[in-house]
Amino acid sequence: MRFAFVVSLLAILSEVQAQKCTGQSCYVASLSGSTEEPYKLQNGKKPAGGNALGDRCIKGWYSKLGMPAPTGLKRNTLEAYNDFMEATIGQEVKDALQQRALENKESVSAECTPYIMLYARGTTEKFNLTLLYLLVGELGATVGPALKAGLATDKNWSVRGIGSRDGYDASLAGIYCIGMDGGMACKGILEKMVAQCPNSKFVTAGYSQGAMVARICVAYASDAAKANVLGVCSTPPF
Repeated sequence: MRFAFVVSLLAILSEVQAQKCTGQSCYVASLSGSTEEPYKLQNGKKPAGGNALGDRCIKGWYSKLGMPAPTGLKRNTLEAYNDFMEATIGQEVKDALQQRALENKESVSAECTPYIMLYARGTTEKFNLTLLYLLVGELGATVGPALKAGLATDKNWSVRGIGSRDGYDASLAGIYCIGMDGGMACKGILEKMVAQCPNSKFVTAGYSQGAMVARICVAYASDAAKANVLGVCSTPPF
């Protein structure tokens, strides 16, 4: 049973890698820089659902990464309002999360199983001290627990959630930033765990916003970390 589950998972990864990506999810992935494809939309249209705050967040990550920001990001009449709202929710907190995601100075304890899955939960499946968090943890309440349960009987696998302690809070602001905050948080964790577990193979996975996190995580990882990644298994939000 467990062998069949693992074989099925690896087969899905292989099939996804062979497919050509089209549609809005792929445009968003291109915007994040995770596909190495140009951010060029059909008929000049933009993905729906973004806002000026999210676009500024995206530009901020491009600047931190030393990359030129893509052209055509939104700037609209709500900018002044968004500036006010951003100021009221504590920019220092947001900056601290981004800095933690970029540097990830905290140590990472790793169980070096042969296969390790890094999983990012979906938007609003938040890391907090509510009863819901105590019940579901960093894996969220939807896909994450099912994946962990499916792999639990196979001692060759372990699953590690990407949480607020790492710089990923699964907030609405994060999805407007196309998962860049969480992706960089995951990148730092992946690189540290590869260094600690050089003989392990890794899979990144995620649901909703976490799907973007999983892709960005591997796209910006070091070559040494990428060499230990089997694939990305995700369910995009768009």
